[in-house]
Amino acid sequence: TDLALPNFDLELGSLKWKPFSVNNRAVVATNFSNEVMERFYVKESCKNFAWFKLFLRREGDQPAAHVEIYSKVKGNIYCNGAGAANWWGGEKTDFKMAEGAMKCDSDGQSIILLVEKTADRV
Repeated sequence: TDLALPNFDLELGSLKWKPFSVNNRAVVATNFSNEVMERFYVKESCKNFAWFKLFLRREGDQPAAHVEIYSKVKGNIYCNGAGAANWWGGEKTDFKMAEGAMKCDSDGQSIILLVEKTADRV
């Protein structure tokens, strides 16, 4: 199952989804230099929810963080250089979501997840 990561078309103000999968990685260059918060949207299938990992990088393609979602109820966030730095040089936080918390869009086909990143949090 492919997932989707949007490219913003700022002139049109719309999202352009870019399919990706384990075998077909999506690399999207972004420039949030004038923004307080970066926002990334991931579109998942309601029926066949797939594991995914969204890598968030710094300038110069240096690792900054990742968000990994295993299922509709479980995932983790990793921040490079954070906390005790005892997991690959950073801090990993596992989390759980309430069963049924992820709701399908009105089309009944997809779930759109929003990941927000600022200078000090994901």
